[in-house]
Amino acid sequence: MKAVKITIKVLVILLTSIWGLIFGLFVPLMMRSDEYFEVMHGILLFWVIMSIVGYFVPCFLVMLNLSKTAAGFSLVGTALALYLHSLITPYFTGSFMYLPQMFMSIFTILYVFAINPQYFQKRRDRDNAPAQSVLEKRDL
Repeated sequence: MKAVKITIKVLVILLTSIWGLIFGLFVPLMMRSDEYFEVMHGILLFWVIMSIVGYFVPCFLVMLNLSKTAAGFSLVGTALALYLHSLITPYFTGSFMYLPQMFMSIFTILYVFAINPQYFQKRRDRDNAPAQSVLEKRDL
């Protein structure tokens, strides 16, 4: 299990360094010089904010072993990426820029489950615990 945890952690860090830099920062910076810059200035700023929230913050939280918080930021980043996709679609048809963010969310959530496998056992034990009897005599 430790090997799985380390492998997923390395994948999160590598994919953040590749996808986060390329799709999150370099593409919006390259689009600044495009003819769409006047129209898309707010969208490009939102894109950079989405990259920071969706790629870089979860990566640093995974490195700090704050996995549940990282999964939350990653899911928020995915929601922002889907909203950004709806904003960009009129300008660029066929853009699938939300897919890397979704993969990062999946890897981050897998990392949370790889770290906390006992979560499922605790929940199963709690669900299978016998209920208190109504007929049991209690002292008041």
